[in-house]
Amino acid sequence: MKITKLPKQIIACIDMSRFNASCAAAVDADQNAMKEVICVVGNLERRGSVVLAASPRMKKDFGVRTGARLFEIPNHPNIHLTEPKQ
Repeated sequence: MKITKLPKQIIACIDMSRFNASCAAAVDADQNAMKEVICVVGNLERRGSVVLAASPRMKKDFGVRTGARLFEIPNHPNIHLTEPKQ
């Protein structure tokens, strides 16, 4: 049996939730996702819609994580809600 070497590959692993929150922060409000309270929600018009991404502050300050539902997000003036961009 002959063993051949595979070509060298570089693989990048990206936390897509944090990436989505960072993009939403930068595009919508010129904010820093590491410092702001941000949630990316599938559809802001449906109360049962899923949180696709939550910033670290959202998780820490309000306990809202990816997979939560829109109706679980507290009504707070510091929370920035947005939908995903295409």
